[in-house]
Amino acid sequence: MDWLDNPGKLGQEIKTAIKIAQEDERKVIVAQAGKHEEQEERPLDVREQTLANARALWPVLEAKKPAHVPSRSIKALPEMEVLVVGTGTTIFAAVVRNNLPGCPESKCIFMRSDHTDTVKKSVQMLLELTMVLLNKEFYKTYFREQHDAQIRVEGKGFYY
Repeated sequence: MDWLDNPGKLGQEIKTAIKIAQEDERKVIVAQAGKHEEQEERPLDVREQTLANARALWPVLEAKKPAHVPSRSIKALPEMEVLVVGTGTTIFAAVVRNNLPGCPESKCIFMRSDHTDTVKKSVQMLLELTMVLLNKEFYKTYFREQHDAQIRVEGKGFYY
């Protein structure tokens, strides 16, 4: 019964135990808050965004094909999907077109990423490819902005 001889020591041990418990509880609360924030934030669906970008690019890129390359109708948007192919360091992602008239195979590659070593990197590279192409074409061909009809939402962007 050490604490009977030194009641101050018992008080100090209780204070230390309370501090440890409070710190442990704080860590749990912070961890739970972080998980809650992660759950509420909707991540970008890379596959869906890649397909949306590819669909917007289809008429632009098809119209730019050289005369000797057979062009398909840009009026009919083909069915598209994202595939990931390969193994090891030769993994790539591709947007393929399905049921396209004039395509010798049932699926034709519309665009694809370079080779990489992970599925995640290949799909991200494909999305970035579509983003670069859209950015390159944004004001030149496909997209039009009516600056006189532009209404600014402060700190967010515009609508027309």
